[in-house]
Amino acid sequence: MKKYLRKAIYFLFFPFLWVACFNKSIKAGHIFVQVERLEREEKYKEARRLGKTWLLKLPIKYTAPLWRQEGNDLLYKMDNYERSLKAYENALKSLEENPSNWGVANPIQIYYGATISCLKLDLKDKARKYFQKFLPMYESYSQNIALKDSVTKYDDGVAWIRKNLIYEIKKNG
Repeated sequence: MKKYLRKAIYFLFFPFLWVACFNKSIKAGHIFVQVERLEREEKYKEARRLGKTWLLKLPIKYTAPLWRQEGNDLLYKMDNYERSLKAYENALKSLEENPSNWGVANPIQIYYGATISCLKLDLKDKARKYFQKFLPMYESYSQNIALKDSVTKYDDGVAWIRKNLIYEIKKNG
């Protein structure tokens, strides 16, 4: 009897649990769109405040795009390499917990930013690990006519990364 009662309760409440989780995912996506809009309008302080507020409110599994945006801000606007690396690592953790965010999170940007952050912090082994995840995506996109333009922005950075990682190998080898 208890077994059936438990199943009945589960089937009654499961749709509500699913909707609650789905709403968090929708909310995260909505916040990400708002942050991007504010940045396009050059309202950077408002964008950062909104993103950071929701990073603290939402479970990490829904926040990969917000963590990527946070990492980008910290890396490119504030030159804060330690915090940017932590943000990128949080984005990757979020993707592990919720792979459905893969497309919107833009993992090529996450791995690239993590690689740059590591090199700026002189964490060569960690940089190599992230670069090895980035490189296959970059090369694949570069060979695809439809995606090629989306990765040309990385060309100079890839050359710089290769130079720094190869230099390190030659120096130690």
